[in-house]
Amino acid sequence: MIRILLLIFLVAWAGTNHAQESRFFKHDLGNANAGITINTILQDKNCMLWLGTNTGLARYDGVTWHPIKLNLSEPVNVVSLMEDHRQRIWIGTASGEVFFLDQARHIHPFSIEEGHPKKSITGIVEDTSGQIWFSTYGEGAYVYTHERLFNFNLDDSLSGNEIYSMVSTPDGEVWLGTDDGISICSFQKDVKKVRKLGLKDGLTDQIITSLKVSPAGDVYIGTFESGLAWYSKKQQKIISSIVNPGMDEITSLEIFDGREVWIGTHTSGVWRYMQNWTSPHRVDNLQALKTIDVTDLLADVEGNIWITMNQGGLIPGFRPFEYIHCEVGDIQSVFCDHADNIWIGSKSGLYRLEDNPTGSSKAVRMAPGYDLNITDILEDHFDRLWIGTLDKGLFIYDPATKKLSALGSVIGKGGVTIMSMAKSQNKIWLATLEGVVSCPADEDILSNRSSFSLLSDPWQSNLHFVFQVYVDSKNKTWFATDGNGVFCDDGNKIIQYTGDEKAPLRTVYSVCEDHRGHLWFNTPDLGLVEFDGTSYTLLNVAQGLGNPNISSILSSGTGDIILAHNRGIDLMEPDRRHFIYYSEEIGAKEIEPGLNAISRDNDQNIYIGCQDGIYKYFSSRNKLSNDPRTQLTTVRVFDDPVDFANQNQFKHSQNFFTFDYVGLWYTSPFSVKYQYMLEGYDIQWKESKDNAASYLHLSPGQYTFRVKASENNFFFSEPIASYSFSIALPFWLEPWFIILMTITGGSLMWWLIKSREKRSERHAILKKEMVESQFSALKAQINPHFLFNSFNTLITIIDENARNPEVAIEYVEKLADFYRSILQYREQESITLEEEFELVHNFTYLLEKRYGNHLRLHVDRPVKDAYILPLTLQMLVENAVKHNVISAQRPLDVYITIDDDDYVSVSNNLQPKSSSEPSTQFGLPSIIKQYQLMSDRKVIVEEGPDVFKVRIPLLKRTGT
Repeated sequence: MIRILLLIFLVAWAGTNHAQESRFFKHDLGNANAGITINTILQDKNCMLWLGTNTGLARYDGVTWHPIKLNLSEPVNVVSLMEDHRQRIWIGTASGEVFFLDQARHIHPFSIEEGHPKKSITGIVEDTSGQIWFSTYGEGAYVYTHERLFNFNLDDSLSGNEIYSMVSTPDGEVWLGTDDGISICSFQKDVKKVRKLGLKDGLTDQIITSLKVSPAGDVYIGTFESGLAWYSKKQQKIISSIVNPGMDEITSLEIFDGREVWIGTHTSGVWRYMQNWTSPHRVDNLQALKTIDVTDLLADVEGNIWITMNQGGLIPGFRPFEYIHCEVGDIQSVFCDHADNIWIGSKSGLYRLEDNPTGSSKAVRMAPGYDLNITDILEDHFDRLWIGTLDKGLFIYDPATKKLSALGSVIGKGGVTIMSMAKSQNKIWLATLEGVVSCPADEDILSNRSSFSLLSDPWQSNLHFVFQVYVDSKNKTWFATDGNGVFCDDGNKIIQYTGDEKAPLRTVYSVCEDHRGHLWFNTPDLGLVEFDGTSYTLLNVAQGLGNPNISSILSSGTGDIILAHNRGIDLMEPDRRHFIYYSEEIGAKEIEPGLNAISRDNDQNIYIGCQDGIYKYFSSRNKLSNDPRTQLTTVRVFDDPVDFANQNQFKHSQNFFTFDYVGLWYTSPFSVKYQYMLEGYDIQWKESKDNAASYLHLSPGQYTFRVKASENNFFFSEPIASYSFSIALPFWLEPWFIILMTITGGSLMWWLIKSREKRSERHAILKKEMVESQFSALKAQINPHFLFNSFNTLITIIDENARNPEVAIEYVEKLADFYRSILQYREQESITLEEEFELVHNFTYLLEKRYGNHLRLHVDRPVKDAYILPLTLQMLVENAVKHNVISAQRPLDVYITIDDDDYVSVSNNLQPKSSSEPSTQFGLPSIIKQYQLMSDRKVIVEEGPDVFKVRIPLLKRTGT
């Protein structure tokens, strides 16, 4: 985007005649737009400016130029714009293509079965029934009924197919300006109607180049070479043709405040016209800006008049303020009489501001033989001017006879310095340095000069220095004093007002009344004080006042109060206590206004006397916008724009937001500041000059972004733009998920508890089985029969090895190791396979001493990291010995092997004893039960005709 700089062109006035003109600015659109042709300008209902140029469409906020791409392939020459009642912006091009922006400002091509025109779209309007009309230069006009597109051309009695301009009137008709007069069209229920206006109807030129409808329904008609015509709706005819010899082809028209017509021309600049003028007046100070080949005019909601030109010109001027350069100097008083003549009192004498047919004004010296230092001017019931002076007392001037009469002092002694005058219903008041005097308002003072009377004490002594006398709407007379506050004479008594603790009234320069009856006091030390009859409210710079040292105040017809000070002029809305400060943008920097040199005419316009001229405030009949219009232009999530008009719900991962906004204040765009706040995140408002705000990593929740703009750094009552949105919770924080997880977690907890209980139960059973099994094994080994056999074997070994006692010792050691292993392993849930094999070897050693080589044990090498329940293999070997015959003829072979499927097998050749020994029920059945508790894999018992095998699953780690 291009940063736009605002260039202020100071226009110099030459000579003694100077027009009443607004101050104009020129916007530099940047090098990228140098030489661009601006064909048309539109302000939408949100107050944004849209510009149609020879390179396309642009949005303009007074600071930044935002191009809008209509066609991806090539630039589009936009020649017409219109916003309909649905806030769609219609865009007409020189090629006949039509586009529109929807309310969210998304671009759409206008596609219809009948196809779009092939000639330039010179105008677009909407009639009262909502139909959209397109005028073309070469194909007549088209009307779009929102279903079909119909054409008006020469075959339908149009004056011509080449249409320059088109307007829609309040009565539902559409006027077309052609090369051969005006065609007035309507289209209802598929019926075309056309009537014409031409030379025979009062037109002075048949080439109609521009049309404009006033709010009252009158139509202003711009022609090619015969100036301006005016069609009266009330009289249903052209009642006047307004011509100025210096005005050439009219290219555009605009109406300001319903009564002032602005005229753009091809080569002769910009003109103004009002119905009580004899001819249009040229805006002379625009000539320095080279306003030639004007393409369009626009009056915006603030009161600016925008001028677009063929060679890249974009010039606004703030219409409500005009400057009249008088070359009088030291203006101390300004007064508007009953006929709206403007009278000027200065240190050098009396002047009257005179207008002339060319639109220029000049200050004409009245009563040139008198050098009067004039302090105030007043008009009496006889239409004569009362002139108060600083050192020569009172003078009476009769405008009809141009005679000046000197009354001198209004008090017997002194009274030659008159500070202020005012007229109530029955009195004329004069404030002198010797006190306040009055006289009957209906008396001819020239016939009875002794009618003046002083106020009686004790009040008179407090009113020796009165800056202003003011009469309010209730006919009460107020006196603004130097040091004693304000006094009020209600006709019966005089009351002194000195304010309160927060707003003490001492010196008061002037008094003003607003439309609600509140009084406003201008003080040199406090600023502005509002008095509602009961309480006082102080307003100064902190509340937005441009300068606390105010020279004069007065209410206008709009209800606003005008305040003049050396830095410029403030406009205040009393209801909101909202100030707008105007300075350089209207050329009012260091204007040196005279004290109470302010007056109001019959149209409620305000005139402010300054050092070298007069500022006029044009009191608009239509309410102008006094605030920046704040709007969100873009909402971006991770820098991607979203359709914030329709989308306000986002995923939890969409939590990086940027808000682009603008405060539209075209009168002084660079003075705008912003306050913004994200409710749900920010604690307080943030202030910034930037027009974007970003927020990172927003948590799920509800948010509202609010932003407001101010041109005076006072944000209290400014309008707010807002956007509410929500960021969703992640699914794991959603209520349904939490409930589901709670149920699942509860179920899992229940399952874990039950599993733990089952494991505890299984563990208890296993412990019991193991204890019983180990006890059985221990009992089996220490029962008398086993001990008897072991001791007999020991005796035999001793007898046979009397000379070799080491054999008997080894036997005893093996027997001891065996019993020690039983005692050691019986407390463990599992042991390594190596430990079990060693136990089996010790046990087999004892058996081999008994059975010799008739018992043969075959053992594989144990694997590492394999575990087994204690005494499992020992018990299986013992069972094999216990239940099978062992002899020289029938030896017993016991095999302990490691299988590939993580099983260890104990097998023996099957040769059962003829009579079996009684079972303890703690052998194989106990092993099977223990492994059911300790492993998912089962103990496998295989019994064949010759072999008995038990397969035991290996455990991978202890306790599993």
